[in-house]
Amino acid sequence: MISWLAKWGAEEYSNTNPRLNELGKDFIKLLADNDEMEIKSVKVLRQYNNIDVVLLINGGEYVICVEDKVDSGIHSNQLYKYKEEMKDQAEIIMDDEKQEVDKVSFCYFKTGDQNTFLSPLAHGYNTVNRESLLELLNCYSDKIDNDVFNNYYNYIVKLNEDKEASWYSLYKELTKELTLTFPEKEIEATKKSWKRKVDNYSGTNKIDAKQKVSYLENSIDENKITELAKDNIFIKRHFSYVPNQSGGFSAFYWGNYNKENCDTYLQIGDYTHNGETKYRLMLRVGSLEGKDTNEKKEIRNSLYERFTEEYPEYYVKPTRFSVGNSMAFAVLKDYQEINFEELQNNDEKNDKLVNDLKRTLSHLDELGE
Repeated sequence: MISWLAKWGAEEYSNTNPRLNELGKDFIKLLADNDEMEIKSVKVLRQYNNIDVVLLINGGEYVICVEDKVDSGIHSNQLYKYKEEMKDQAEIIMDDEKQEVDKVSFCYFKTGDQNTFLSPLAHGYNTVNRESLLELLNCYSDKIDNDVFNNYYNYIVKLNEDKEASWYSLYKELTKELTLTFPEKEIEATKKSWKRKVDNYSGTNKIDAKQKVSYLENSIDENKITELAKDNIFIKRHFSYVPNQSGGFSAFYWGNYNKENCDTYLQIGDYTHNGETKYRLMLRVGSLEGKDTNEKKEIRNSLYERFTEEYPEYYVKPTRFSVGNSMAFAVLKDYQEINFEELQNNDEKNDKLVNDLKRTLSHLDELGE
């Protein structure tokens, strides 16, 4: 579909449907993040050097390399590798002919949901997500009469509606709220996480991690992270699958804002009770690798006592205390069982959840050492 939309950016299509031509040019500018680009011709290559789509604009005056993702994520440091392979190329071979290359830009195009865009941002990729694509397509939805466009537009609208109806949409709004509340801490927490990876990784993994740390140190400040959060583009990873002996669970989490020897953070996780999946909001401590069982118990118990003694109206003991490299040490009293459907349809309860999350993150700052 990127190829189809991009081809309408060429002048040769303008007589067929001027509106499609206009859309195509706007789409290419969105991919390149370049409103000043003058587009006279467009050629499309698929899977060139394993890159999903390569666009040659004006005979190679501009080249846009696009990594197209729906629900799959980044793997094998592919963004780093693609850029290394393409950024120094002086020519591209197309239809057995050499095409000189001038300016090369890179775009990470994501129509599914993604919880962190640190990797494409750090590697200098312009990021286009579903929200920004839909904003562009909405401008033409009542102006273009074309079956291919209409089918794709309806698909993106339906995809967005389905995603927004899921509990992921609630997570996304919560993450935006919390990122906007604690921008400086988001940066520092993410930086610390990737510095650990620099120490532990090797080869291209290490280079990739170093580049992310460098980006955080040199290109991200509070204003930038606020701008990204408003567009639902987050630099910090807030969603993951957590494996354990019981089969594991999916979790949303925030925090890791202040810690020296361990991490303390806030997590929404699911668990099984009498064969039924339930959700709760808990405080956890992690990064305890290398500590023996008694040390882990001491840390967990100390945090539990600190939070429940200081704020007994907010926190209670988990159903059971476990011992591991990460452990729940308290559960939020009002969220021992969460009904997400109820939250999504109740602004008052949703606002309360946001405020409770903010308060708890402040408590982690105060008590979580």
